[in-house]
Amino acid sequence: MEKISENSGIYTTKFSNRLLKTKELQATKLNKRKIRIQSADSDYGATNDIIDMPTETYDKIKNEFLNDLDACDILKIPLLTIGQRNNEQWDKERNNRLTASNFGRIINMKCTTNTANAVKDILYRVGLSKFKKLPEPLQWGIDNEEKAKEKFEQIKKKNF
Repeated sequence: MEKISENSGIYTTKFSNRLLKTKELQATKLNKRKIRIQSADSDYGATNDIIDMPTETYDKIKNEFLNDLDACDILKIPLLTIGQRNNEQWDKERNNRLTASNFGRIINMKCTTNTANAVKDILYRVGLSKFKKLPEPLQWGIDNEEKAKEKFEQIKKKNF
């Protein structure tokens, strides 16, 4: 592209100069995409299969946990955990289980995704106490829980 005449207006001159500068830069620049070779990310792939304890210890802990689960506990737990968020036992029991709210996250995980963060979230989760202020939807649910219970009792004509 040639330089334009000096009789051109100021905006045409600026545009022309900018266009020339851009073309010069493109001509000198290599337009090849750089290939970045990185080592495997420790949070993905095969690294997630590494167990942080000996197999014998893991098997022992697993078997103890499974033996502690008793069929009669299935009947006791609902009675012991009435009141849910206001009941410490409910929180304790919830920590030992894969709940419905976590199941979707686990089942939809890619096989290459590290499970470490999901396991940490499930096993070592912090309850509602971590919030200085509860999330708005949660607070709304708590505020309206009694109204919902009353409405349900009216519809079912039973007291709960």
